Amino acid sequence: MSGETPAMIFITNKYTKYYYSIVEQAKARTLPPETYIEKHHIIPKSLGGDNSKDNMAKLTAREHFICHWLLIKMTSSKDKADMIYALNGMKRKNKYQERYETKITSRVYARIKLLAREQTSKLAKGKAPAKNASTGEKLGKILLDDSRWESGEIVGADKRKKRYRRCKRI
Repeated sequence: MSGETPAMIFITNKYTKYYYSIVEQAKARTLPPETYIEKHHIIPKSLGGDNSKDNMAKLTAREHFICHWLLIKMTSSKDKADMIYALNGMKRKNKYQERYETKITSRVYARIKLLAREQTSKLAKGKAPAKNASTGEKLGKILLDDSRWESGEIVGADKRKKRYRRCKRI
């Protein structure tokens, strides 16, 4: 794992306690071979975790979902946005991943979407799309109080949004 301790990464709250309780219980138990399990990074890779044995836990599908829900409540700012993205992606399937068919209730889905929207809005506040004035290279969203705006080093980027016509309701 990364050199950081969990206290430096996660907010200290009751959810952190619940999270580590689930993880420690999972690491201490032996499940029957036919039990469906999912590997979970205790400290997510996006927060500096790695694939070492110490940083992995074998969780049931329900435990895995709950741990990702708790991770949202244990983080803030960009880390929180990353955890929301991970939870939202738990239903994604591809040829390398088999996913369980547990239903995410409409309330949980609505809450995840609301959290994702709020977090995206917070992260974008006070920023604007920019590009390098001399090369035209897009730089993503840059804080409006960045001194490069004043110096002319960066300029606003053309986002070229598609416009959709409004349809009349009948």
